[in-house]
Order: sequence, then structure tokens, then C-alpha cells
Amino acid sequence: MHFLCACGYCFHDNSDALSFKGYILADQDEDEMWNILGRAEKPHDDTIDIASDVMNLLHRAMYQCPECGRMYIEDAAAKYELVRFTPCEHGEPIPDVNRKMLLSAHGDKWRGYLYAQWDDPKTDYCEHKGIIFPICNLQFDDLSFDDFSAFEKRYFDIFRAMTEKNILHRARMTVNRETRHSWEE
Repeated sequence: MHFLCACGYCFHDNSDALSFKGYILADQDEDEMWNILGRAEKPHDDTIDIASDVMNLLHRAMYQCPECGRMYIEDAAAKYELVRFTPCEHGEPIPDVNRKMLLSAHGDKWRGYLYAQWDDPKTDYCEHKGIIFPICNLQFDDLSFDDFSAFEKRYFDIFRAMTEKNILHRARMTVNRETRHSWEE
């Protein structure tokens, strides 16, 4: 899903572990969630069904704009159209609203992922031969490459930065669809 915030920020919901996305559990559904999770404590063969049942309760997504703080919540009654909420107090917009309300409960200490992909020759669906995807609460620049040595160096620079900050859970670099580097905590 892609959509624009009223401030012009472009949301791209095309991966997992997004820092601006969360899910809503209605208070009325909490008992049902605990009942579903209770099934997991008993011998069973339906782990996927249990996870699916929990996710069905949490299927209403919400997004927060990292630029202005507006919230967008899926309205299940309206075929999951997004409804916008603007942070305000006494009817006045709040300019200094927390723009990180949907971060993990671990906040900036959340351990993310680092993926990198190199394809030689370049694929039709990508502008460059190599691209690096750091999925974490830090911002990294220079993530697209056409020079392999620069690509590999940048991957390991980001890998070191994330491991030194203790914010990396898993990393993988593939070169021509073969794993060249793999790491997991």
C-alpha cells in the first residue's frame, strides 16, 4: 500500500517491521486474544492457525506520519479505508507531537534486520545492481550501487554500525541469489 499524508509524506507499506506502522487490538477483543493464546499452551498442531487467529483480531493497521505526527487508522466498517487523525489539544494542532508512537516497545533499542542484494546483470525491476535494506530505527544513506566493492564495503560498514549499537537481530547479503554473508544473534 502506498498513500500520501496531508503534509506530503509518502507512506510505503511494502515490507515488515516498519517504524511507522502498528495494529490495533480493541479492548473488547482482549479476552478472545488471551483465549487464543491459551490454546498454544496445550499440545497442538495448529500453530499457524493460532497465529492467524491473533492476527485476525489485529488486522486493523494504523500508521503515523514521521513528518507531522498525523495518524491513519483502517476503518473495518468502511472496507478498511484510512481515516486520518490530526494531533490537537483544545482543537489546536500540536506541532511538537511525538512522531514515534508506533515504535517497538523496545524503542530505539529494537533489534532490526539488514538485507542486501546484488544482481549481476542488473534485474529489470531495479535501477541498480546492488541495494541495501537496513530495517531499523536509524537512517542510513547511500544504499544503491553499481560497483560491487562499494556495495560490499557499505554493507559491512552498516553491519558493524548496527552490531556495535546492539540493534541488529539478523543480517543477510545475497550475491546473484546466493548467500554471501549471513548472521543472526
